[in-house]
Amino acid sequence: MRISEEGWRLLTFWVFTAGGYLILLFIVICLVFLFQTPRRVLLWIALPQITLVLLLWFAAGDETLFFPIGAGWILGLSLLLALLFSHRLRQPHHLWAGCHVVVLLLLLAHMGDILERHHRRDAYQAQQAAEETLLRKIDTTDDRAFLNHLMSQAMQPQNAGDWWTNRRIEHLAKRISPFDIADGTEKIWLVLAIDRLNRPAVGAFASWFIGDSVQAKQYRYQLLQNNPLLDLLNRVFNDSTADEQTFLQQQLLARDICTSLISVVPELLTDELYAQAVAFDNSNKPEPFSWQFEFDVFYHQENSGQ
Repeated sequence: MRISEEGWRLLTFWVFTAGGYLILLFIVICLVFLFQTPRRVLLWIALPQITLVLLLWFAAGDETLFFPIGAGWILGLSLLLALLFSHRLRQPHHLWAGCHVVVLLLLLAHMGDILERHHRRDAYQAQQAAEETLLRKIDTTDDRAFLNHLMSQAMQPQNAGDWWTNRRIEHLAKRISPFDIADGTEKIWLVLAIDRLNRPAVGAFASWFIGDSVQAKQYRYQLLQNNPLLDLLNRVFNDSTADEQTFLQQQLLARDICTSLISVVPELLTDELYAQAVAFDNSNKPEPFSWQFEFDVFYHQENSGQ
């Protein structure tokens, strides 16, 4: 399971505090041979609390070092307080008892956090296993209705950007022709993906147009008969209902879709499409980049590769 930035910060804090605790514990062990207070603190504070951590770690069923490492700051704080104040008290047992109670409560809270992390990890692994099983079925099944149903679900706008959905699309696009009619519509899958600005789906379908096979040549010919990028840019450039942020985001997605298809079928970048881009650049509408520049760069890349 991937660790978030916040998780890395927390883990770094745990590692440093655990290291500090070990250094402090080493100092206490060295002082045991010289003074009575460190000896009593080691016997009545450090050893019982280390034992408690090991027992709770075992009870939590934690297969990682997250629990003992994360407990370092708790044990270190208790050990430091005991060292600083035990020699000032005739009867430090109340202090020690208080330290044990506080440590126990903090460790139980820490244990709950660890168990919650394990729950999320187990849920993630279960989802991962289920998805891998589904992907294997997608790669091997001949059930066209099943494949089309999954693609219809994956193409829903609410699923856009989901990592698992994008993986499904990558596998489904290898089994479903971009020119098949999409379920519940009169559009082919490729056009539906473009209309919904589904960048992963368009990128996956683009692989059908690569190569010198009869099918690839036929698909490129079919695509050029009705250039879908003309309709895409016309719709995106003239969307008067979107707010500025959405308008800019749609342009970014449209740019990536254009690049995905033009990179495999360069003939899609027609004079008409180029003129659309230039006209939009001159319209003073908000844009995150220059469309003309993007297409010019693509032309230069194509020419340099020849």
